[in-house]
Amino acid sequence: MPSVMGLLEERERAARQRVEALQVELREAEAAWERFVIARETVGLVLTEARGGDEVPPVVVAGERPVRAAAAVSGSVVPAWREGLDVGVLAPDHRRLVDALAGGSGSGGEAMDCRQLAVALGLEAVPAKVEGVRSKAKRLVARGWPAEERPGTFSMVVGPGRRPVGYRGGDAGAGMPAGPPVPGGRDLVVVTLSEIRALLGEPGFNWSDPAPWSEMEREFGIEFPADFREIANAYGSIEINRQLYLKHPAGHLLHSLGEMIRRDLELWREEDMTEFLPGPAGTGPGELMPVATATTGEAVFLRVPDDPSSPWRVVVQEFDSPAWTLHEMTFGEWLLAYLRGEDVTVCSRNFAPDRPFYEPLP
Repeated sequence: MPSVMGLLEERERAARQRVEALQVELREAEAAWERFVIARETVGLVLTEARGGDEVPPVVVAGERPVRAAAAVSGSVVPAWREGLDVGVLAPDHRRLVDALAGGSGSGGEAMDCRQLAVALGLEAVPAKVEGVRSKAKRLVARGWPAEERPGTFSMVVGPGRRPVGYRGGDAGAGMPAGPPVPGGRDLVVVTLSEIRALLGEPGFNWSDPAPWSEMEREFGIEFPADFREIANAYGSIEINRQLYLKHPAGHLLHSLGEMIRRDLELWREEDMTEFLPGPAGTGPGELMPVATATTGEAVFLRVPDDPSSPWRVVVQEFDSPAWTLHEMTFGEWLLAYLRGEDVTVCSRNFAPDRPFYEPLP
């Protein structure tokens, strides 16, 4: 007969596991709630902008036609840069950031990273503040104001010919380039998973039953890319660096990939959300399938190839702005770059300065 102490310890262990599972679920729910709040506010701003704002005097540049723009307020949508447009059209936070870059690098000086920018803006160089600066800087880059010379490093560009990178400025219905076919196969998947394991640590899930994948692939009418399956099978549903959520389709998991894809497809197919993506959300050729989310407000998609010979590509949308970035990478390559601290729209540098880590989701 089990002892009283043994029974109490068993109950205590079960209660602790339940608390840990609820804490993870709460963090994910809070992140989802924040994304919805940001999306609602951004849509409201876009609609407000479409109705027109207060006019400011036209900006005059020598030898050019005057450009008339609406006055900016804090939180307004970043206007696309064009010749003759003055920095005064930007919201105060964005204007301060541009001024800091202009003062710090001028027309030909050194660029500034997000930590340096935070300090220049009078902010503490703590992860939350630095990440906020990074998000604003990326939004400005997407609209053509500063340039991102290398991942996470920004500077002002002087002269004509600047174009937003990875942004269609409302031309959401236009197609995206599919990219050239790339060599791959099983060997590339094994190498990528080995590199991910070396950075992230040994996986503890190691799933081998193909049934959940087969069921989900029948439902969505696609075959998931091999590298994505291998990574999910190795690690299961996890939270990386307390920032990035990856999920597995196993039915016993509370945090299931299939459930997330269904929910997010419903969200991104809503009329008010379609303008935030470079193409339709879905699982058909050329469409964008949501596969991961981040607590910092980004949504990660896989672009379904137009034909079997074309590669899968990663698209990341920033929830707090109508901006997206196409990464000419497979999912494994994108995740590996993220784990190395590279800025692939989602950036781990301020969340895991020493080395990446992960926690299993229940």
